[in-house]
Amino acid sequence: MREVIFEGPAVLGSTGRMRPASGPTVSFSVTVADPDRVFTNTSSMPGATLTFEHVVEPAPEGALVTVTIRIDGPLAPLWRRIIGRGIADAARSSVVGLLTYLDSA
Repeated sequence: MREVIFEGPAVLGSTGRMRPASGPTVSFSVTVADPDRVFTNTSSMPGATLTFEHVVEPAPEGALVTVTIRIDGPLAPLWRRIIGRGIADAARSSVVGLLTYLDSA
């Protein structure tokens, strides 16, 4: 992920764009926003939906952030083959982008 841009505050229903290291920019919407606990953004792709779920849990030295990525829909197997290799980097980048955004807000 090269860039994550929010169009306004990161709240339920807000939108933004993710620019991956390769491939086209993807628009997303915030579909779950439970402050200090869960943040989920969803993107539509032809024949599938890409979901990044970020869960924050207390940890001894701050917080633990877990990211679960799902691709659902009739063309999900195809999309998993196309973007599956880079998805771990996307997860890491999405957390860094989200934390950077929240730190600056």
